[in-house]
Amino acid sequence: MQLDKCVTEKCPLSREQKEAKEYCLFHPLERPPLRWSKAASIVSATEIAISTLSYLLSSETGTFLMYYFIGNLSVFILTGKHLLIGLVKLYQHYAPEEIRRKCLYKPTCSEYAILALEKYGLIKGSYKTYIRLFRMCRGIEYGIDYP
Repeated sequence: MQLDKCVTEKCPLSREQKEAKEYCLFHPLERPPLRWSKAASIVSATEIAISTLSYLLSSETGTFLMYYFIGNLSVFILTGKHLLIGLVKLYQHYAPEEIRRKCLYKPTCSEYAILALEKYGLIKGSYKTYIRLFRMCRGIEYGIDYP
Protein backbone atom coordinates (compact mmCIF):
# COMPACT_ATOMS: atom_id res chain seq x y z
CA MET A 1 0.00 0.00 0.00
CA GLN A 2 2.73 2.46 1.01
CA LEU A 3 4.73 1.42 -2.06
CA ASP A 4 1.91 2.39 -4.41
CA LYS A 5 1.73 5.88 -2.91
CA CYS A 6 5.44 6.44 -3.52
CA VAL A 7 5.13 5.33 -7.12
CA THR A 8 2.37 7.83 -7.77
CA GLU A 9 4.43 10.66 -6.23
CA LYS A 10 2.24 11.08 -3.14
CA CYS A 11 4.94 10.36 -0.58
CA PRO A 12 7.64 12.91 0.15
CA LEU A 13 11.04 12.21 -1.37
CA SER A 14 14.25 12.74 0.55
CA ARG A 15 16.71 15.37 -0.63
CA GLU A 16 18.94 12.62 -2.07
CA GLN A 17 16.02 11.07 -3.94
CA LYS A 18 14.97 14.45 -5.35
CA GLU A 19 18.51 15.13 -6.54
CA ALA A 20 18.76 11.69 -8.15
CA LYS A 21 15.33 12.03 -9.78
CA GLU A 22 16.24 15.43 -11.23
CA TYR A 23 19.50 13.98 -12.54
CA CYS A 24 17.90 10.89 -14.07
CA LEU A 25 15.08 12.72 -15.79
CA PHE A 26 16.77 15.89 -17.02
CA HIS A 27 20.56 15.60 -17.31
CA PRO A 28 21.85 15.63 -20.88
CA LEU A 29 22.71 12.16 -22.14
CA GLU A 30 26.29 11.73 -23.27
CA ARG A 31 26.72 10.26 -26.74
CA PRO A 32 30.45 9.52 -26.84
CA PRO A 33 32.15 9.64 -30.22
CA LEU A 34 33.21 6.31 -31.68
CA ARG A 35 36.69 5.89 -33.12
CA TRP A 36 36.30 2.83 -35.34
CA SER A 37 39.57 3.29 -37.22
CA LYS A 38 41.61 3.56 -34.02
CA ALA A 39 39.95 0.46 -32.53
CA ALA A 40 40.42 -1.54 -35.75
CA SER A 41 44.10 -0.60 -36.02
CA ILE A 42 44.79 -1.55 -32.38
CA VAL A 43 43.02 -4.91 -32.73
CA SER A 44 44.75 -5.65 -36.04
CA ALA A 45 48.22 -4.78 -34.74
CA THR A 46 47.66 -6.87 -31.60
CA GLU A 47 46.46 -9.91 -33.55
CA ILE A 48 49.38 -9.67 -35.99
CA ALA A 49 51.84 -9.46 -33.11
CA ILE A 50 50.28 -12.41 -31.26
CA SER A 51 50.10 -14.53 -34.44
CA THR A 52 53.71 -13.79 -35.36
CA LEU A 53 54.99 -14.51 -31.87
CA SER A 54 52.94 -17.71 -31.67
CA TYR A 55 54.31 -18.84 -35.04
CA LEU A 56 57.91 -18.14 -34.01
CA LEU A 57 57.52 -20.00 -30.71
CA SER A 58 55.69 -23.04 -32.08
CA SER A 59 57.12 -26.07 -33.79
CA GLU A 60 53.81 -27.73 -34.68
CA THR A 61 50.12 -26.82 -35.09
CA GLY A 62 49.05 -27.79 -31.57
CA THR A 63 51.63 -25.57 -29.91
CA PHE A 64 50.78 -22.68 -32.24
CA LEU A 65 47.15 -22.77 -31.09
CA MET A 66 48.23 -22.99 -27.46
CA TYR A 67 50.55 -19.97 -27.77
CA TYR A 68 47.89 -18.07 -29.72
CA PHE A 69 45.26 -18.75 -27.03
CA ILE A 70 47.65 -17.81 -24.21
CA GLY A 71 48.63 -14.62 -26.04
CA ASN A 72 45.02 -13.54 -26.57
CA LEU A 73 44.09 -14.40 -22.99
CA SER A 74 47.02 -12.34 -21.72
CA VAL A 75 46.01 -9.37 -23.87
CA PHE A 76 42.42 -9.62 -22.62
CA ILE A 77 43.55 -9.70 -18.99
CA LEU A 78 45.75 -6.66 -19.55
CA THR A 79 43.31 -4.64 -21.65
CA GLY A 80 39.89 -6.12 -20.84
CA LYS A 81 38.96 -3.11 -18.76
CA HIS A 82 39.33 -0.86 -21.80
CA LEU A 83 37.37 -3.30 -23.95
CA LEU A 84 34.45 -3.29 -21.51
CA ILE A 85 34.54 0.51 -21.22
CA GLY A 86 34.43 0.63 -25.02
CA LEU A 87 31.37 -1.63 -25.04
CA VAL A 88 29.62 0.63 -22.50
CA LYS A 89 30.42 3.66 -24.65
CA LEU A 90 29.03 1.79 -27.66
CA TYR A 91 25.82 1.27 -25.68
CA GLN A 92 25.76 4.95 -24.68
CA HIS A 93 26.18 5.99 -28.30
CA TYR A 94 23.45 3.80 -29.81
CA ALA A 95 20.89 3.07 -27.06
CA PRO A 96 17.63 5.01 -27.39
CA GLU A 97 16.89 7.72 -24.85
CA GLU A 98 13.81 5.85 -23.55
CA ILE A 99 15.98 2.94 -22.45
CA ARG A 100 18.76 5.07 -21.01
CA ARG A 101 16.31 7.18 -18.95
CA LYS A 102 14.93 4.10 -17.13
CA CYS A 103 17.80 4.10 -14.65
CA LEU A 104 16.81 5.43 -11.22
CA TYR A 105 20.29 6.20 -9.92
CA LYS A 106 22.85 8.95 -10.04
CA PRO A 107 25.21 8.20 -11.78
CA THR A 108 23.30 6.18 -14.35
CA CYS A 109 24.14 2.49 -14.68
CA SER A 110 26.33 3.00 -17.75
CA GLU A 111 28.20 5.87 -16.07
CA TYR A 112 28.57 3.70 -12.96
CA ALA A 113 30.05 0.87 -15.06
CA ILE A 114 32.71 3.16 -16.52
CA LEU A 115 33.55 4.62 -13.09
CA ALA A 116 33.74 1.17 -11.46
CA LEU A 117 35.94 -0.29 -14.21
CA GLU A 118 38.30 2.70 -14.10
CA LYS A 119 38.51 2.66 -10.30
CA TYR A 120 38.63 -1.08 -9.54
CA GLY A 121 39.85 -2.73 -12.74
CA LEU A 122 38.47 -5.60 -14.78
CA ILE A 123 37.44 -8.18 -12.15
CA LYS A 124 36.16 -6.09 -9.25
CA GLY A 125 34.74 -3.39 -11.52
CA SER A 126 32.81 -6.00 -13.52
CA TYR A 127 31.48 -7.53 -10.31
CA LYS A 128 30.35 -4.16 -8.94
CA THR A 129 28.69 -3.36 -12.27
CA TYR A 130 26.92 -6.73 -12.23
CA ILE A 131 25.60 -6.07 -8.70
CA ARG A 132 24.41 -2.61 -9.72
CA LEU A 133 22.64 -3.80 -12.89
CA PHE A 134 21.03 -7.00 -11.67
CA ARG A 135 20.53 -6.43 -7.94
CA MET A 136 20.09 -2.73 -7.23
CA CYS A 137 18.68 -1.22 -10.41
CA ARG A 138 15.29 -2.88 -10.12
CA GLY A 139 13.76 -0.65 -7.49
CA ILE A 140 11.14 2.07 -7.47
CA GLU A 141 13.05 4.74 -5.56
CA TYR A 142 15.64 7.14 -6.90
CA GLY A 143 19.03 7.08 -5.25
CA ILE A 144 22.65 8.12 -5.39
CA ASP A 145 25.23 5.34 -5.58
CA TYR A 146 28.85 5.90 -6.57
CA PRO A 147 31.36 3.05 -6.86
